[in-house]
Amino acid sequence: MTLRTGIVVNGEVVMDPKKVMHKYFHTWFIVDLVSNFPLVLFVPSSGKSLKIFKLQKIPKLLRIGRLLKYLREYAKYYNLTLSFLGLALGLHLFACLWASQFSECIGEDDEVLCGENELAPMYVQCIHTIMLMFLGIGESTTYSSIARLRNPEINANIELYYMSITVFLLGTIFSSFLFGNVLALLMSWDQQKAQFRNRMDMIKAEMKYYELPEELQHRVRRNYDYLWINQRAYSDMMLLNQPGISKPLKTTIALHLYKDLVNTVPFFAGSDSRFLGKVCLALETAVYLPGDIIIYYDDIGKEMFIVRKGVVEILIPDHENADKRIYLRDGNFFGETALVIDVRRTNTVRAVNICDLNVLSKHAFNEIAAEYPEFGERMKRTVIKRQLDNMNIQSPAEKAKVHDQLTMVVEKSLKARRMSVSLRTIYRAKKLGDKLKDIADRAANPVRRMSRAVITRPIRIRPSVRSNNSQRKTFDPVLSGRSTRDLAQYSEDSVSMRNLLAKHQVLPVANDSSRPSTQSPES
Repeated sequence: MTLRTGIVVNGEVVMDPKKVMHKYFHTWFIVDLVSNFPLVLFVPSSGKSLKIFKLQKIPKLLRIGRLLKYLREYAKYYNLTLSFLGLALGLHLFACLWASQFSECIGEDDEVLCGENELAPMYVQCIHTIMLMFLGIGESTTYSSIARLRNPEINANIELYYMSITVFLLGTIFSSFLFGNVLALLMSWDQQKAQFRNRMDMIKAEMKYYELPEELQHRVRRNYDYLWINQRAYSDMMLLNQPGISKPLKTTIALHLYKDLVNTVPFFAGSDSRFLGKVCLALETAVYLPGDIIIYYDDIGKEMFIVRKGVVEILIPDHENADKRIYLRDGNFFGETALVIDVRRTNTVRAVNICDLNVLSKHAFNEIAAEYPEFGERMKRTVIKRQLDNMNIQSPAEKAKVHDQLTMVVEKSLKARRMSVSLRTIYRAKKLGDKLKDIADRAANPVRRMSRAVITRPIRIRPSVRSNNSQRKTFDPVLSGRSTRDLAQYSEDSVSMRNLLAKHQVLPVANDSSRPSTQSPES
């Protein structure tokens, strides 16, 4: 049967009979051979010899290690199970030794003196006696339990007292180990809740030390209560940032967490799993309480938001109607224009109730857009279309003119962004990779290479010219004043966008009453 059982090698199940046989002969074959060899057929049978032959089965106990190996997968039950097994084995051995001190069940001629009706009560009472010793109960109580059988007070000797002391000391160790494991198991069942309580106690003590207002303390407690009730204090980022997890596994986990949400965004929907995996890995989680301002008017936009749970309201600045606003719910998104254009926010966004949002930063978007240029173009078209829809221009000629102006602003912003050091490196690597691929394709197709005409040109040798170090152009992102240029670019793009919005009065797209619209003015 063992030769037909597969083995695990480097995490894979191997069913090859030769490899299984080789593994078995080098591991458990000797143990099985010794424990199952029929020695009874070669030795005369007697009472003592039959008992000695039973010791032949002891090597089979080594297979308990297999059971313990499986129990290690359930770490919190492993120590407790090991404690119970050790306690049971110790009780059995010491009970047998204790009974042997008071009863000779086998005579000189291998005659059995104890009847079957006496063995069971004697064994049970010896187990009871050893158990009392393990628990440290007094001598009188210990002896009283077995006095009806063999009168241990009369037959006791010095060896018996030595064994009693040994049983008492070992029993104390066994009991402490067992009770400690039981307590650890009970605490592990509520470990997460205990950690949350300890964290809350530390936060409350810190807020009290800094004398925070009671209202602010209430908001902090409410935030953590929401995290405990809805997420049990677990975090998506904690799971994705665990050390030792490979990147493909992280991508699979991120897809499981965010794929359905990301597919609700039009410019993400329909993309392949590889692209969606990069987007899901770049998402971050943020929780906002009712009344929290998610986006302030006139701030520089650096991220896009997707509503995972909750309701947010977009406050639209309007002098005639101060209550003009748009409500966004689960699956809606806002702030996507800030990923494409370096502009300031044109609206204020506030949380209506407790909101769980996913955030895509501009830095992550730039890396994804550099690797997938078609995604950047799709985002550009989406942003231009949504801005035109929000302007609500009726004249086709005027709409085409504004479209060209928006395209110019977006292209200018994207061009400035491509000049950054990191994106330039990505584009350069992509271009070099395309060249190497073209060279490899031409080398793999010699017929096509030989069919091309070879044109030779004379080599012109130019005289060497010493370059002037003072006129050499170098690119230094720090010394070139890049931060000042970025702020100027922000201001210039913001002015261009605001001039367009001021010229064409921005009106929100009417939402369908039956289904919340995913379109929103740029926030």
